[in-house]
Amino acid sequence: LGVSSATDPILRGPDLESLGMKKGQEFAWIIRESLDAQDDGVFTDREGALAWAAENRERIISEQRPRWEALQVERRRLNELKIAKARADAKAMKQARRAAG
Repeated sequence: LGVSSATDPILRGPDLESLGMKKGQEFAWIIRESLDAQDDGVFTDREGALAWAAENRERIISEQRPRWEALQVERRRLNELKIAKARADAKAMKQARRAAG
């Protein structure tokens, strides 16, 4: 989603908390999409933003969570590869020092 809002967001974290949500990644997903909806004129005030969030939050979360989880898996995989490479490099350096010494 491209956030291109020239105005301040109407929907904010405390608004989502007032809907019973706990702070977390979902806040960012919902607020990001709310900016697009706001720019499209879907709502123009806090009450409209709250109604929009209540109506759309499950859809947004169900769309975004699998993407986010896949990204987390990929980040872990890349981190494990970096760790394995660092260990291999350290082992190779140790062997090179032994051979030179």
